[in-house]
Amino acid sequence: MWFAENGGTDRLENARRICETCPVQQACLQHALNNNEPHGMWGGKTSRQRKAIRHNEHERRRQLKAQREAS
Repeated sequence: MWFAENGGTDRLENARRICETCPVQQACLQHALNNNEPHGMWGGKTSRQRKAIRHNEHERRRQLKAQREAS
């Protein structure tokens, strides 16, 4: 289920509550991450939160690569 991010804090909180109980929450989030979905609430995460997740994952992979190359 997808939710627009505009509409205020109450709407986002309602969307998060629905996402928390959704059986496909992780698959939904993974879809949004894999496809760089730029808008809306996916898997209980806003676009800003997904951007941070992607950034953190990129940094983690970069550090692992650097560690392997240093060995």
